[in-house]
Amino acid sequence: PGLDYSATGASKRGAGSAGGSQDAVEPPAGPAEEPPIPPLGEETSRTAYKPAATEMSALPVGSVAGALRGTVVSATSGTGKADVKVVFTDSRQTYRDRERLTDSSGRFEVLLPNGDWVVNIQEADGKLTPFGSVTSASGRFLDDRDRTVSSLRLNH
Repeated sequence: PGLDYSATGASKRGAGSAGGSQDAVEPPAGPAEEPPIPPLGEETSRTAYKPAATEMSALPVGSVAGALRGTVVSATSGTGKADVKVVFTDSRQTYRDRERLTDSSGRFEVLLPNGDWVVNIQEADGKLTPFGSVTSASGRFLDDRDRTVSSLRLNH
């Protein structure tokens, strides 16, 4: 049983088998040996190549692919509210909260890992007011009825 090297190996007359003298066959040579490691202090060389160029397209400044965007607006006037803290809380508490401060026009943008997130606004007293939930799924966002969400508008 085992491998038969008779077609590729060289035979030897030898001992070691119970039946007296038989042909013993050596296995074929293995892979080439690796070059020896040079002693310390000797120089070695290595060739490095630049990666192939890839085409890249720029996103608008401040815009990230797969990010959820939104606006916090005044419930009475409808204008954007600056410096409002929007807090995204992971429903399963796997990830830490994501906090974003709105810009001068009330806009914000956030990257969310996959999962269900509660959308909150932090009030002046530090309490969180929930505004619903959103599901992040590989860069897409869905509301609680599985409708695609392109952006959020929070009336505050």
